Amino acid sequence: MLRMVRARVIVVAAAVVVLCLAGCHSCEIRGCQESSEALRSVSVDPALKLPGDASGGEQNVVVRQSYTITNDGQFIFSRSVEKPVGTIGAGLVPLSKPDAERLGLEPFSGVRLRSIAKPGPAAAAGLQPDDVIMTYGGKDVMSVERLELLIEESAPGTRVDVSCQRGQTRIQSAITLGVEKRVVDGGGIQQKLPLARDLDRTGLVLAELTPEARVAVLGPNAAPGGVIVIEVLPGGPGFFADLRVRDQVVKVNGQPLTGAADYVKAVDAARPEGEAAFTLRRGESEHEVSVDIVDDARGRSDFDVFDVIAYSSRPEGSHFHLLYHILFKSWTGHSVRRVDGTTRNESSVEWGLVSSLIHWKSTAGGRKELRLGWFFPISWGGQ
Repeated sequence: MLRMVRARVIVVAAAVVVLCLAGCHSCEIRGCQESSEALRSVSVDPALKLPGDASGGEQNVVVRQSYTITNDGQFIFSRSVEKPVGTIGAGLVPLSKPDAERLGLEPFSGVRLRSIAKPGPAAAAGLQPDDVIMTYGGKDVMSVERLELLIEESAPGTRVDVSCQRGQTRIQSAITLGVEKRVVDGGGIQQKLPLARDLDRTGLVLAELTPEARVAVLGPNAAPGGVIVIEVLPGGPGFFADLRVRDQVVKVNGQPLTGAADYVKAVDAARPEGEAAFTLRRGESEHEVSVDIVDDARGRSDFDVFDVIAYSSRPEGSHFHLLYHILFKSWTGHSVRRVDGTTRNESSVEWGLVSSLIHWKSTAGGRKELRLGWFFPISWGGQ
């Protein structure tokens, strides 16, 4: 009998341990980091010209331009242009095995003309549907991609000799290329920007802009100097000072900044566990904010006493509860969310008493919600 009691006690104790261990992993952090998304494929005015850059030819029309700045400081500028290219006025398809057998040819030995536009260059040259182009300008063509590349490399109006197979007959012809407009890659640039990775002290990553990047990111009339914010740590000192992606830091404690090295020196000179005055440009306005300088902005802490009292803290938020969420639980979350090419810093608080019979929630937009029991929430304010 005593052995049975002991066995039951061991089983119950094991179950309690399992529940406690499960509780150790139950802490939830509510936060979001969209800094990098705000600087990905940001559209700019197609008429914008970078310093020393051309649009890719007088006949080309720029239809789309964008830039990306990655977390490791890569600045990538992309452009699409509408370019006049040659055309033969025919639909092109691979010479598949069934079509090759039907036409008495080797599969993929040329490119079949599926259709002929009338009027058009191919029609004017006497070509017909099901003709198979074998050579173009004396070069073998065994794929549609190869033929399209050769046509694109030929200027509109160029007269090109082609060799076609029509059944068992080889036909020699000359096509005068027509013209069509096509959106193609118009070239771009890629540069490595000097970075100031200051996540531990201010929770920020900042980049020094090259002349090309400055024009793309801040516009052609942007003042020189300063560094721009490319990442904000949710819940970090910069987050609480309301620094945002694309903010331009032009001074620290009154010292003008010309680049990333100046920023590092200025923050190094600030007293640890003190404050530094950051002068910011955001759009057309300039203002000053105080930013805490800390030793470990990314510090994390947590404890769990058999899941009776559990606490977990991260820069992006914290979670606390009593007795496995039954008596009391609370969440605090900090998020950096993308909004129209920049970011917005948001904080929210949520807590509940006695298995959430009383539940309170406050969001970044000023929205408040109080719920008594599990029904009938009362909401007001904000969005």
